Amino acid sequence: MVTMESAAAKTNPASPAELFQPTPFVAHPLFRGGFLQTIAPRYLPAVNCLVDQRHQVDLEDGDALVLHQSDPQVSTGDTKDQQEAVPNLVLYHGLGGCHRSQYMQRITDGALALGWRVYRVDMRGCGQAIDLASGINHAGRSDDVAAALEFVGQRHPAGQLFAAGVSLGGNQLLRFLGRVGAGQDARPAWFCRLLAAVAVVPPIDLVACSHNMQRLSRRIYNHYFIKALFDSIGTRARQQAAFQQLLSGRRPRTLWELDERLTAPLSGFAGAKEYYESSSSAAVAPQIDLPCLVVSAKDDPIIPAGCFAGVQWSATTTWLGCKSGGHAGFVGPGRVPWIDRCVLQWLQRF
Repeated sequence: MVTMESAAAKTNPASPAELFQPTPFVAHPLFRGGFLQTIAPRYLPAVNCLVDQRHQVDLEDGDALVLHQSDPQVSTGDTKDQQEAVPNLVLYHGLGGCHRSQYMQRITDGALALGWRVYRVDMRGCGQAIDLASGINHAGRSDDVAAALEFVGQRHPAGQLFAAGVSLGGNQLLRFLGRVGAGQDARPAWFCRLLAAVAVVPPIDLVACSHNMQRLSRRIYNHYFIKALFDSIGTRARQQAAFQQLLSGRRPRTLWELDERLTAPLSGFAGAKEYYESSSSAAVAPQIDLPCLVVSAKDDPIIPAGCFAGVQWSATTTWLGCKSGGHAGFVGPGRVPWIDRCVLQWLQRF
Protein backbone atom coordinates (compact mmCIF):
# COMPACT_ATOMS: atom_id res chain seq x y z
CA MET A 1 0.00 0.00 0.00
CA VAL A 2 1.30 3.45 -0.95
CA THR A 3 0.32 6.53 1.01
CA MET A 4 1.19 10.17 0.59
CA GLU A 5 2.61 10.21 4.10
CA SER A 6 5.33 7.76 3.05
CA ALA A 7 6.88 10.66 1.08
CA ALA A 8 7.71 8.33 -1.80
CA ALA A 9 5.51 6.14 -3.94
CA LYS A 10 7.27 2.99 -5.08
CA THR A 11 6.19 1.10 -8.16
CA ASN A 12 7.91 -0.96 -10.82
CA PRO A 13 11.65 -0.29 -10.39
CA ALA A 14 12.10 -0.60 -14.15
CA SER A 15 9.98 2.50 -14.80
CA PRO A 16 10.60 6.25 -14.34
CA ALA A 17 7.98 6.07 -11.60
CA GLU A 18 10.31 4.05 -9.35
CA LEU A 19 10.44 6.98 -6.95
CA PHE A 20 7.63 9.50 -7.37
CA GLN A 21 7.86 12.25 -4.77
CA PRO A 22 5.16 14.90 -5.18
CA THR A 23 4.93 17.64 -2.60
CA PRO A 24 2.77 16.18 0.21
CA PHE A 25 -0.74 17.60 0.28
CA VAL A 26 -1.57 19.96 3.14
CA ALA A 27 -5.16 21.23 3.39
CA HIS A 28 -5.98 24.93 3.39
CA PRO A 29 -6.62 25.98 7.02
CA LEU A 30 -10.13 27.17 6.14
CA PHE A 31 -10.96 24.00 4.20
CA ARG A 32 -10.24 21.09 6.50
CA GLY A 33 -12.27 17.90 6.24
CA GLY A 34 -13.86 16.07 3.33
CA PHE A 35 -16.91 18.27 2.83
CA LEU A 36 -15.01 21.57 2.90
CA GLN A 37 -12.28 20.22 0.63
CA THR A 38 -14.92 19.02 -1.82
CA ILE A 39 -16.45 22.48 -2.16
CA ALA A 40 -13.15 24.39 -1.85
CA PRO A 41 -12.44 24.54 -5.63
CA ARG A 42 -15.44 26.86 -5.97
CA TYR A 43 -13.35 29.51 -4.24
CA LEU A 44 -10.35 29.24 -6.56
CA PRO A 45 -9.69 31.92 -9.19
CA ALA A 46 -11.54 31.07 -12.40
CA VAL A 47 -9.51 29.84 -15.36
CA ASN A 48 -10.74 30.10 -18.95
CA CYS A 49 -8.66 28.37 -21.61
CA LEU A 50 -9.07 29.25 -25.25
CA VAL A 51 -10.21 26.54 -27.63
CA ASP A 52 -8.29 26.55 -30.91
CA GLN A 53 -10.32 23.83 -32.62
CA ARG A 54 -13.37 21.68 -31.89
CA HIS A 55 -13.84 18.18 -33.24
CA GLN A 56 -16.92 15.96 -33.33
CA VAL A 57 -16.00 12.30 -32.88
CA ASP A 58 -18.79 10.04 -34.12
CA LEU A 59 -19.29 6.76 -32.26
CA GLU A 60 -20.36 3.43 -33.70
CA ASP A 61 -23.85 3.60 -32.18
CA GLY A 62 -24.64 7.01 -33.72
CA ASP A 63 -23.83 9.12 -30.66
CA ALA A 64 -20.89 11.52 -30.62
CA LEU A 65 -18.23 13.12 -28.43
CA VAL A 66 -16.84 16.63 -28.79
CA LEU A 67 -13.12 17.28 -28.31
CA HIS A 68 -11.87 20.78 -27.53
CA GLN A 69 -8.30 21.29 -28.71
CA SER A 70 -6.04 23.90 -27.10
CA ASP A 71 -2.58 24.43 -28.59
CA PRO A 72 0.53 25.76 -26.85
CA GLN A 73 2.13 29.00 -27.95
CA VAL A 74 4.40 28.55 -30.94
CA SER A 75 7.97 29.77 -30.56
CA THR A 76 9.39 31.91 -33.32
CA GLY A 77 11.37 29.73 -35.66
CA ASP A 78 9.66 26.46 -34.77
CA THR A 79 9.21 24.25 -37.80
CA LYS A 80 5.91 22.55 -38.56
CA ASP A 81 7.45 19.24 -37.47
CA GLN A 82 8.53 20.78 -34.16
CA GLN A 83 5.05 22.17 -33.58
CA GLU A 84 3.53 18.77 -34.31
CA ALA A 85 5.92 16.91 -32.02
CA VAL A 86 4.58 18.33 -28.75
CA PRO A 87 2.97 15.90 -26.26
CA ASN A 88 -0.81 15.45 -26.40
CA LEU A 89 -2.88 15.28 -23.21
CA VAL A 90 -6.47 13.98 -23.33
CA LEU A 91 -8.68 14.94 -20.36
CA TYR A 92 -11.90 13.25 -19.21
CA HIS A 93 -14.39 14.91 -16.85
CA GLY A 94 -16.58 13.59 -14.05
CA LEU A 95 -20.34 13.21 -13.56
CA GLY A 96 -22.13 16.43 -14.48
CA GLY A 97 -18.90 17.93 -15.82
CA CYS A 98 -17.70 19.01 -19.25
CA HIS A 99 -14.75 20.74 -20.92
CA ARG A 100 -15.65 23.94 -19.08
CA SER A 101 -15.28 22.37 -15.61
CA GLN A 102 -12.67 24.28 -13.65
CA TYR A 103 -10.46 21.24 -12.95
CA MET A 104 -10.39 20.57 -16.69
CA GLN A 105 -9.42 24.17 -17.42
CA ARG A 106 -6.83 24.38 -14.64
CA ILE A 107 -5.01 21.22 -15.76
CA THR A 108 -5.21 22.43 -19.35
CA ASP A 109 -3.71 25.77 -18.36
CA GLY A 110 -0.83 24.03 -16.60
CA ALA A 111 -0.18 21.67 -19.51
CA LEU A 112 -0.20 24.50 -22.04
CA ALA A 113 2.43 26.29 -19.95
CA LEU A 114 4.61 23.19 -20.37
CA GLY A 115 4.21 23.40 -24.14
CA TRP A 116 1.74 20.51 -24.40
CA ARG A 117 -1.33 20.26 -26.61
CA VAL A 118 -4.55 19.45 -24.74
CA TYR A 119 -7.83 17.85 -25.80
CA ARG A 120 -10.68 18.28 -23.32
CA VAL A 121 -13.39 15.71 -24.00
CA ASP A 122 -17.11 16.35 -23.71
CA MET A 123 -18.34 12.80 -23.15
CA ARG A 124 -21.57 11.68 -24.80
CA GLY A 125 -24.50 13.83 -23.74
CA CYS A 126 -22.26 16.31 -21.90
CA GLY A 127 -21.25 19.90 -22.64
CA GLN A 128 -21.42 20.63 -26.35
CA ALA A 129 -22.21 16.96 -27.01
CA ILE A 130 -25.48 17.24 -25.07
CA ASP A 131 -27.71 16.95 -28.13
CA LEU A 132 -25.47 14.55 -30.04
CA ALA A 133 -26.42 11.45 -28.07
CA SER A 134 -29.42 9.24 -27.40
CA GLY A 135 -27.49 7.52 -24.62
CA ILE A 136 -25.96 9.03 -21.50
CA ASN A 137 -22.49 9.10 -20.02
CA HIS A 138 -21.84 6.47 -17.34
CA ALA A 139 -18.98 4.79 -15.49
CA GLY A 140 -18.56 1.96 -17.99
CA ARG A 141 -18.00 4.10 -21.08
CA SER A 142 -14.42 2.94 -21.58
CA ASP A 143 -15.14 2.59 -25.31
CA ASP A 144 -15.70 6.35 -25.42
CA VAL A 145 -12.34 6.89 -23.72
CA ALA A 146 -10.78 4.78 -26.46
CA ALA A 147 -12.64 6.67 -29.21
CA ALA A 148 -11.24 10.01 -28.04
CA LEU A 149 -7.70 8.66 -27.81
CA GLU A 150 -8.12 6.97 -31.20
CA PHE A 151 -9.02 10.33 -32.75
CA VAL A 152 -6.07 12.13 -31.18
CA GLY A 153 -3.70 9.28 -32.00
CA GLN A 154 -4.68 9.32 -35.67
CA ARG A 155 -4.58 13.11 -35.83
CA HIS A 156 -1.02 13.13 -34.48
CA PRO A 157 0.48 9.89 -35.81
CA ALA A 158 3.95 10.57 -34.38
CA GLY A 159 2.94 12.34 -31.17
CA GLN A 160 3.22 11.15 -27.60
CA LEU A 161 -0.11 10.53 -25.85
CA PHE A 162 -1.09 11.05 -22.21
CA ALA A 163 -4.47 10.77 -20.50
CA ALA A 164 -6.06 11.92 -17.26
CA GLY A 165 -9.54 11.46 -15.84
CA VAL A 166 -11.25 12.96 -12.82
CA SER A 167 -13.87 11.09 -10.77
CA LEU A 168 -16.18 9.24 -13.21
CA GLY A 169 -13.72 9.98 -16.02
CA GLY A 170 -10.98 8.40 -13.95
CA ASN A 171 -12.93 5.15 -13.59
CA GLN A 172 -13.65 5.11 -17.32
CA LEU A 173 -9.96 5.60 -18.06
CA LEU A 174 -8.83 2.88 -15.64
CA ARG A 175 -11.42 0.49 -17.04
CA PHE A 176 -10.13 1.10 -20.56
CA LEU A 177 -6.51 0.55 -19.54
CA GLY A 178 -7.33 -2.54 -17.50
CA ARG A 179 -9.44 -4.16 -20.21
CA VAL A 180 -6.68 -3.63 -22.76
CA GLY A 181 -4.09 -5.00 -20.34
CA ALA A 182 -6.27 -8.04 -19.64
CA GLY A 183 -6.82 -8.70 -23.34
CA GLN A 184 -10.57 -8.12 -23.02
CA ASP A 185 -10.32 -5.29 -25.55
CA ALA A 186 -7.98 -5.11 -28.51
CA ARG A 187 -4.74 -3.18 -28.04
CA PRO A 188 -4.92 -0.26 -30.51
CA ALA A 189 -1.97 0.52 -32.78
CA TRP A 190 -1.45 3.87 -31.05
CA PHE A 191 -1.43 2.34 -27.55
CA CYS A 192 2.37 2.10 -27.55
CA ARG A 193 2.43 5.91 -27.73
CA LEU A 194 0.21 6.26 -24.66
CA LEU A 195 3.03 6.78 -22.19
CA ALA A 196 1.24 7.44 -18.88
CA ALA A 197 -2.14 8.10 -17.30
CA VAL A 198 -3.67 9.59 -14.15
CA ALA A 199 -7.00 8.88 -12.43
CA VAL A 200 -8.05 11.36 -9.73
CA VAL A 201 -10.53 10.05 -7.11
CA PRO A 202 -12.05 7.43 -9.46
CA PRO A 203 -15.11 5.50 -8.17
CA ILE A 204 -13.47 2.15 -8.81
CA ASP A 205 -16.01 0.13 -6.78
CA LEU A 206 -19.46 1.41 -7.70
CA VAL A 207 -21.27 -0.97 -5.34
CA ALA A 208 -19.34 0.35 -2.34
CA CYS A 209 -19.82 3.93 -3.51
CA SER A 210 -23.56 3.36 -3.91
CA HIS A 211 -23.88 1.93 -0.40
CA ASN A 212 -21.96 4.91 0.95
CA MET A 213 -24.18 7.37 -0.90
CA GLN A 214 -27.35 5.88 0.60
CA ARG A 215 -26.36 7.10 4.06
CA LEU A 216 -28.50 9.92 5.43
CA SER A 217 -25.47 12.18 5.76
CA ARG A 218 -24.93 11.97 1.99
CA ARG A 219 -28.27 13.52 0.98
CA ILE A 220 -26.64 16.75 -0.15
CA TYR A 221 -24.34 14.88 -2.54
CA ASN A 222 -27.18 12.78 -3.94
CA HIS A 223 -29.17 15.94 -4.59
CA TYR A 224 -26.22 17.61 -6.32
CA PHE A 225 -25.36 14.70 -8.62
CA ILE A 226 -28.98 13.89 -9.48
CA LYS A 227 -29.61 17.51 -10.44
CA ALA A 228 -26.37 17.64 -12.42
CA LEU A 229 -27.28 14.51 -14.34
CA PHE A 230 -30.83 15.68 -15.03
CA ASP A 231 -29.52 19.02 -16.28
CA SER A 232 -27.05 17.30 -18.60
CA ILE A 233 -29.58 15.08 -20.39
CA GLY A 234 -30.09 16.36 -23.92
CA THR A 235 -33.07 16.36 -26.25
CA ARG A 236 -32.37 12.98 -27.87
CA ALA A 237 -31.87 11.20 -24.55
CA ARG A 238 -34.99 12.80 -23.07
CA GLN A 239 -37.03 11.18 -25.83
CA GLN A 240 -36.03 7.69 -24.66
CA ALA A 241 -38.73 5.61 -22.94
CA ALA A 242 -36.66 5.18 -19.77
CA PHE A 243 -36.44 8.93 -19.26
CA GLN A 244 -40.13 9.49 -19.97
CA GLN A 245 -41.03 6.75 -17.49
CA LEU A 246 -38.76 8.36 -14.90
CA LEU A 247 -40.53 11.70 -15.32
CA SER A 248 -43.91 10.07 -14.71
CA GLY A 249 -42.93 8.88 -11.24
CA ARG A 250 -41.33 10.28 -8.11
CA ARG A 251 -37.98 11.93 -8.63
CA PRO A 252 -35.07 9.69 -7.54
CA ARG A 253 -33.63 10.52 -4.13
CA THR A 254 -30.37 8.56 -4.31
CA LEU A 255 -27.86 7.80 -7.04
CA TRP A 256 -28.71 4.09 -6.72
CA GLU A 257 -32.36 4.85 -7.46
CA LEU A 258 -31.37 7.03 -10.40
CA ASP A 259 -29.11 4.32 -11.80
CA GLU A 260 -31.78 1.65 -11.27
CA ARG A 261 -34.50 3.64 -13.01
CA LEU A 262 -32.54 5.59 -15.64
CA THR A 263 -28.84 4.84 -16.17
CA ALA A 264 -29.25 1.05 -16.33
CA PRO A 265 -32.28 0.80 -18.66
CA LEU A 266 -31.01 3.62 -20.88
CA SER A 267 -27.62 1.92 -21.21
CA GLY A 268 -28.65 -1.72 -21.71
CA PHE A 269 -28.16 -3.04 -18.17
CA ALA A 270 -30.73 -5.15 -16.32
CA GLY A 271 -30.47 -2.90 -13.27
CA ALA A 272 -28.16 -0.86 -11.09
CA LYS A 273 -26.43 -3.97 -9.69
CA GLU A 274 -25.43 -5.24 -13.12
CA TYR A 275 -24.37 -1.73 -14.15
CA TYR A 276 -22.14 -1.32 -11.09
CA GLU A 277 -20.55 -4.76 -11.32
CA SER A 278 -19.89 -4.43 -15.04
CA SER A 279 -18.57 -0.87 -14.96
CA SER A 280 -16.32 -0.79 -11.88
CA SER A 281 -12.65 -0.58 -12.82
CA ALA A 282 -11.36 -2.33 -9.67
CA ALA A 283 -11.81 -5.75 -11.28
CA VAL A 284 -9.42 -4.99 -14.16
CA ALA A 285 -7.09 -2.46 -12.49
CA PRO A 286 -4.54 -5.19 -11.63
CA GLN A 287 -4.07 -5.74 -15.38
CA ILE A 288 -3.01 -2.17 -16.21
CA ASP A 289 0.39 -2.40 -17.90
CA LEU A 290 1.46 1.20 -18.44
CA PRO A 291 2.55 3.83 -15.88
CA CYS A 292 -0.60 4.96 -14.11
CA LEU A 293 -1.14 7.19 -11.08
CA VAL A 294 -4.27 6.81 -8.94
CA VAL A 295 -4.96 9.56 -6.38
CA SER A 296 -7.50 9.17 -3.57
CA ALA A 297 -8.39 10.93 -0.32
CA LYS A 298 -9.23 9.23 2.96
CA ASP A 299 -11.88 11.87 3.72
CA ASP A 300 -13.56 11.67 0.30
CA PRO A 301 -17.31 11.80 1.11
CA ILE A 302 -18.22 10.04 -2.14
CA ILE A 303 -15.71 7.20 -2.45
CA PRO A 304 -14.88 5.06 0.62
CA ALA A 305 -11.14 4.83 1.23
CA GLY A 306 -11.42 1.05 1.54
CA CYS A 307 -12.13 0.77 -2.18
CA PHE A 308 -8.50 1.50 -2.98
CA ALA A 309 -6.88 -0.50 -0.19
CA GLY A 310 -8.57 -3.66 -1.41
CA VAL A 311 -7.13 -3.53 -4.95
CA GLN A 312 -4.08 -5.53 -5.99
CA TRP A 313 -2.57 -2.73 -8.03
CA SER A 314 -0.36 -3.69 -10.96
CA ALA A 315 3.40 -3.20 -10.88
CA THR A 316 3.07 -0.19 -13.19
CA THR A 317 0.44 1.56 -11.06
CA THR A 318 1.19 4.03 -8.28
CA TRP A 319 -1.54 4.67 -5.73
CA LEU A 320 -1.29 7.86 -3.66
CA GLY A 321 -3.70 7.67 -0.75
CA CYS A 322 -3.87 11.12 0.86
CA LYS A 323 -5.24 11.72 4.35
CA SER A 324 -7.28 14.68 3.08
CA GLY A 325 -8.47 16.23 -0.16
CA GLY A 326 -12.20 15.48 -0.24
CA HIS A 327 -13.70 14.57 -3.59
CA ALA A 328 -11.45 16.18 -6.23
CA GLY A 329 -10.70 19.09 -3.91
CA PHE A 330 -7.06 19.07 -2.79
CA VAL A 331 -6.94 22.83 -2.18
CA GLY A 332 -3.86 23.79 -0.19
CA PRO A 333 -2.64 26.92 1.60
CA GLY A 334 -2.84 30.05 -0.51
CA ARG A 335 -5.73 28.44 -2.42
CA VAL A 336 -3.25 26.42 -4.45
CA PRO A 337 -4.84 23.48 -6.34
CA TRP A 338 -2.32 20.80 -5.36
CA ILE A 339 -3.88 18.12 -7.55
CA ASP A 340 -3.15 19.99 -10.80
CA ARG A 341 0.55 20.12 -10.02
CA CYS A 342 0.57 16.47 -8.92
CA VAL A 343 -1.04 15.30 -12.18
CA LEU A 344 1.43 17.20 -14.35
CA GLN A 345 4.46 16.23 -12.25
CA TRP A 346 3.57 12.58 -12.79
CA LEU A 347 3.00 12.87 -16.54
CA GLN A 348 6.20 14.85 -17.09
CA ARG A 349 8.24 11.89 -15.85
CA PHE A 350 7.51 9.96 -19.01
